[in-house]
Amino acid sequence: MSIGGRKVKSWAAAASVVLALVAGPKAMAACNMRMMAELPLRLEAGALYTDVVVNGRDARAELSSGSQESAVAGWALAKLGLTQQATGANLVTVKGTGSAYYTLVPTMKLGAIVAKDAPFFVTGSPADKARGPEVILGSRFFVQSDVEFDLAHGKLRLFQPEGCKDDEVLYWGGAYSVTPLLANEEGYNKLRFTVQLNGQPTEAELVSGDSFSTLSAGAAAHAGGRPAPGAAVDYTYETVRPEIFNSFAIDQEAMKNVTLAVTTLNNRFASDNLGTRLGSNLYVRPLSLGADFIAAHRILVANSQRKLYLTYAGGRVFTIPTPDDGKAKTEAVAGAGATPP
Repeated sequence: MSIGGRKVKSWAAAASVVLALVAGPKAMAACNMRMMAELPLRLEAGALYTDVVVNGRDARAELSSGSQESAVAGWALAKLGLTQQATGANLVTVKGTGSAYYTLVPTMKLGAIVAKDAPFFVTGSPADKARGPEVILGSRFFVQSDVEFDLAHGKLRLFQPEGCKDDEVLYWGGAYSVTPLLANEEGYNKLRFTVQLNGQPTEAELVSGDSFSTLSAGAAAHAGGRPAPGAAVDYTYETVRPEIFNSFAIDQEAMKNVTLAVTTLNNRFASDNLGTRLGSNLYVRPLSLGADFIAAHRILVANSQRKLYLTYAGGRVFTIPTPDDGKAKTEAVAGAGATPP
């Protein structure tokens, strides 16, 4: 409903708006969604990309909110006029452990924003053949402002709200859902929140670098999924199988008979103990909401409020991979105690 040009979600909220209107304009603070940058947003082969400029040279950047740190591909260092330096620490991934390198980026332009002397990890080797994006933007990029994913209009927007309260930050009209962002451990910047799966509270994370959403085997067993038609798909580091769940909900958005891709890691990281990290070499996210979920919604990550707002934009919310989809997602834990200086 709308009162005085302001969208409200409930009758209680409507009452507060009416009281504010009666009190007069001085009682109502103006909300200014100051846009810091507007970047192109594309979905290509299951991955989300935008464009950046590094040292005056155009580069493609993959959005990977599930990765802790941002990185530059080793093969792209020379192209972008960069050099790598050793961190003196190791980098742990599902592929194993190796030396960690970083590069100092003199300038990186993201729309109207220019970052200077920013440290980035280096992935791969300078000797690698050119493949994939030059830059990967990790979770630290997604927590420094309010971030809007609007794939329907091909836009990634960064905001710095001023004087905004509650859903005043949601400047587009229509129905929406909202959920609090969960607190992170010190040093981590994950976009985590709680959803309801078969009526069970389940921790979810917005993982833009994953082409499809996945549910861990432990979380699936806890919520009580049941086998769905379709064979399990074996990938290098995981096995994915479809399971049906009676319900999935985030605030006002609710779906019934949802099929999700349930994943089991196949190597030394395979321990999947729901609710604990004891005995696990790698924390397995209960639910990763990937590019398929993001593509079906308009999403505002309101870091200023520690909330996530979303509106269904159309299309299929969850996809199930097949052997023809190519490589499945793999998860890398950036750092293992190492961070760029």
